[in-house]
Amino acid sequence: MSVTCKINTLNNTKNLAELIARHAKRSDVILLKGDLGAGKTTFAQFFITYLTNAKNIQSPTFNIVNVYDGEDYHIWHYDLYRIKHREELHEIGIEESLTNGITIIEWPDLVESIMHKNKIIIYLKNDQKTDSRIATVELYGRFVIEEETLLRKLENEFK
Repeated sequence: MSVTCKINTLNNTKNLAELIARHAKRSDVILLKGDLGAGKTTFAQFFITYLTNAKNIQSPTFNIVNVYDGEDYHIWHYDLYRIKHREELHEIGIEESLTNGITIIEWPDLVESIMHKNKIIIYLKNDQKTDSRIATVELYGRFVIEEETLLRKLENEFK
């Protein structure tokens, strides 16, 4: 199931991230796709802040992963832009995060084949003609079955 959301302002991005964060549970995965500058890290920062109240959320571009303490679990934020081979994923311990917390992954192309079914894929795109952003949100696994209200809220709030 998917829905296309207009996120024309920073506040729209924050609202989208917080809405999805309210529905996230341990072992859920959020995959963020889009060109450089499309808003992947900004989305992740709002998502993590909502769940942890962390104040200084940095992009994990250079260290590949940052871990934040949530209420009952960790939130793992990966930026896989510099990862070139699937073998490197084992070295950074990505399997542990997939069961022990919520995992947010920017540039997830290498890991999609090992992802379990409870995931949300968000495609972020800049619309150069209108100077706005579009987010296509795809729901899989438990999000389709258990989180019907999430889809309705996305459709209603981000038309």
